[in-house]
Amino acid sequence: MSKNNIEILKNKLIVATDFREIQETKLLLAKLLILSNVEEALVLCNEIISVTEHQKEYHDLFYKANAILIRHFAHRGNFDKITQLNNKISLIKHPNITIDTTTEVEFSFMFIYKYLNKLDDALVLGKKLLEENYKFLNKENKINFHLHMGELYMKLTYKDLAAEELNKGLQLFEEDEETQDKANFHFTFGMLMYEDKKYEIAINQLNKAKEIELKNEGRAIPKAQIFAMLARCYMSINNKKKMLASNSQAQKYALLSNNPVFNKLIIGEQIDLFVKVNKIKEAIEIGNILRKDKEYKKNDSFYYGSLNMLAAAYLKQKNIDESIACAKKCSIYYKKTERKLNLRDSYEILMKCYEEKKDFINLAAFQKKYILLLEDLNKEKEHNAIEQFEIKYKTAENEIEIEKQKSESIKFHLQALRSQMNPHFIFNAIDSVVYNMDKGEFDKSKQLLASFARLMRANIEFTEQANISLEEEIRFLKDYLVVEQSRLHQAFDFEINYHKDLEIDFIELPSMLLQLFVENAIKHGIMPLTERKGKIELTFEDKDDMLLCTITDNGIGRKKAKEIRNAKSHLGKSTKIIAERLRMLEQHFSYKITVSYTDLYNKSKQAAGTSVQISIPI
Repeated sequence: MSKNNIEILKNKLIVATDFREIQETKLLLAKLLILSNVEEALVLCNEIISVTEHQKEYHDLFYKANAILIRHFAHRGNFDKITQLNNKISLIKHPNITIDTTTEVEFSFMFIYKYLNKLDDALVLGKKLLEENYKFLNKENKINFHLHMGELYMKLTYKDLAAEELNKGLQLFEEDEETQDKANFHFTFGMLMYEDKKYEIAINQLNKAKEIELKNEGRAIPKAQIFAMLARCYMSINNKKKMLASNSQAQKYALLSNNPVFNKLIIGEQIDLFVKVNKIKEAIEIGNILRKDKEYKKNDSFYYGSLNMLAAAYLKQKNIDESIACAKKCSIYYKKTERKLNLRDSYEILMKCYEEKKDFINLAAFQKKYILLLEDLNKEKEHNAIEQFEIKYKTAENEIEIEKQKSESIKFHLQALRSQMNPHFIFNAIDSVVYNMDKGEFDKSKQLLASFARLMRANIEFTEQANISLEEEIRFLKDYLVVEQSRLHQAFDFEINYHKDLEIDFIELPSMLLQLFVENAIKHGIMPLTERKGKIELTFEDKDDMLLCTITDNGIGRKKAKEIRNAKSHLGKSTKIIAERLRMLEQHFSYKITVSYTDLYNKSKQAAGTSVQISIPI
């Protein structure tokens, strides 16, 4: 994130007076600073926590600040702190806590479970979030959900599901969006492809993440992680030059991170790299430095990862006893914590060591353990395949339900758009009926009242229908024009024409689509006329499997109408409704309706009206 954003927030903090605004600004600042200026971010989080912990109306801020701290201490490998925070933010169900806030806190629990290798607990929580909350989440939390689930499925080795989640998350971003969240997705995708041995795809994804991160100042940790992964990818395709260059960049950014534990973690990555390029002495030196580091030892996951790599380095150096000592320690830890894939790596090193020593008793013992472990892993693989299928099935069910709800929401929205007949029109139409009755024109009033009644009944019925026949639409438009004609004291005449071979009872179109175009013609074209009587003509024809509807008026023309609207400083309501309805029909129902306008002029080149052509698929 650029320094400008940080400065803007700091300036906002200086002038803010409202308590919530102050705390929310601090929270945003902490999120930006946690990967660039850790100490300042921690101060801000602790300030928020101290003033919100005992105030229920601000518990959302209290939880969010704790969520930031949890992630920070996980990166530093501070297990004690994470445990304390875990106990501190056990969820309090409170009416002031929104679904999005609850979700952010539950993300923190997922993070803890992943960190502690309690993957089943994390999966249960992830499924709960999907089933209960996902459809209500804002965009940011939907993105975070897919990233968390992608990372979780990677740890569970559900590679297909991981790829699906990451793809779903990436689809939520705009194409040209270059945020740190998008970089996180590309980075995680790169890690997934690396684990799947698809190195070129991994490099492509990591480079996308790198391009985004390098445009943002600060954020040294993500940059170091990206370059470290790139180094591993280049190592795997034997591109030593790029491997060493990427490793050098990773070390550079790790130093800038102001995070000693993370810095040592990135240094530890070099052990494996140096072994691969036969820099065994350097690999062992790094491994032994980390092995003796008391602070680094506090993070079991990092420590034993480096120790296992050191065992491999000693094996390559033919220092078998040291290799066995390191690998045995790792195997005990990995067996205790049920990290079976890591345990397999330790067993492989031990078997090679005992083979090298010709210690066939120990070799046989570890071969037996190795075979049993592989059988266990194969059973888990089968279980995982079933689990993946069940998750996919359940996810598909949820997505169908979400789409169904979305469709219902769109349906109601379209109904609302269709039903937005101008209330002034209704009141004025009733006034017109009353006016004719007062004049004693009872037959005329009866006819008008019949047209108005049919119009109102159709308005109610058609809002419930997605499509109606062209015959019904023409009847509706005729009644509408009769009422408008009377309301405006016969200010215009109208005609509705179509070829006798046109199957108006068979052709369907979106209900009440054309009334708004006709309303526009009357309101903006006919009503302002002073020098001539208005006229509206509607024609319908079948042209190239499209229903072509043309609405022509002899009004004042679009240019003059626009000047009048601008003078009134508002855009016609019907124009907005038309645009919104056409957008929704195309976006959600693939109903591509095209509209074109033609300005009409008389022989003197003066405005003589407007012609609107609406092309509707049939």
